[in-house]
Amino acid sequence: MLPTVTLWTLHELENKRLSETHLASEKAMKNYQRGEPSNTLYVKNLARTVELADLLAVFGAVLPPEIGLEALNIRHFTVGRMKCQAFVSFPTIDLASSALRHVHGVVLKDKPVVVVGGQHFDGMCI
Repeated sequence: MLPTVTLWTLHELENKRLSETHLASEKAMKNYQRGEPSNTLYVKNLARTVELADLLAVFGAVLPPEIGLEALNIRHFTVGRMKCQAFVSFPTIDLASSALRHVHGVVLKDKPVVVVGGQHFDGMCI
């Protein structure tokens, strides 16, 4: 069962996104490549305090009203070598591409979220 969340709006995402110049100066952006279109996004540079509900609120903002949060498949790592990272799968490539455009660079709990498309995670349960 998913936690109860209040979705961010696209306007809130825009207001909380760093400028391209400021984002480019972040350490997490070193060697950044946007990736190819895919329905799964790789998310990194998450604050340690980010929870599943935070990810649902942010990535759920790009879903049309007729598609519920259950359509998102989020694998959020909080321990181990993958901590502070996540994989987010969308029902379509178009929705994932929209999420990449709207969420990449958004400051969530004092850290800019870095989103990469075109990731293939064979054998990983996401």
